Amino acid sequence: MLTLQNNKWAKSGNEADRHEGKVIGIDMGGKASNFAVCVSSYGEIDRFGGAELEEICHNALTDESVKRGLDIYFLHHAEKMVLKWNAAGVTNIFVGCCGGDYLKVVHDNENNELFKAGAHRRFISSLRDVCKEVGIRIDAKFNEYYTSQACSLTNDYIPANKAEAEVYSFGGNRVGGLYITKTRLMLDADVNAAANIVRLGGYDVVIPIGCDFRNEIRSMV
Repeated sequence: MLTLQNNKWAKSGNEADRHEGKVIGIDMGGKASNFAVCVSSYGEIDRFGGAELEEICHNALTDESVKRGLDIYFLHHAEKMVLKWNAAGVTNIFVGCCGGDYLKVVHDNENNELFKAGAHRRFISSLRDVCKEVGIRIDAKFNEYYTSQACSLTNDYIPANKAEAEVYSFGGNRVGGLYITKTRLMLDADVNAAANIVRLGGYDVVIPIGCDFRNEIRSMV
């Protein structure tokens, strides 16, 4: 538990409300190439999106074709991911949401086009359908604001609103696609956000140094 002391957030009491078990935190992205990053409470990392999803977006002629293509893609990949997580003993999936439905599609190096396809909602809907079949609980109510600013490595407090954020000193800074800690380690910013979503669900998370995902953590020495 954290309380506000002298305009700074500080721990008070114990943290016996933390849960045990294996869960997944998902940080939703805005690009088809990096649509979602998934991190388990044990530090395992999956990345969702890429050239195939970009191609669906490029070739979409109407809103209806976009929706059908996305539904097929999302359901197929949701099945693969959820079955893998179920076999690994995952009990809950937590999804960070900000309420946006816009997906940024990169057509070339200079032009980003926005279209509204309800992509995040459709992906989460596919996850719900598959999770229901295998008995995994999915919760998409977590506010992702400040999950990319708080440091998951030092268990930063994750502010619930702007007022809290203004009086809290974070344990690092986001610079582009990286999160740089005060101890000069660099962590993939999306991995950091997904790890913080796990923490919002009441679970501890361990991000292993040297894990093979775009060199998430590496020394700046």
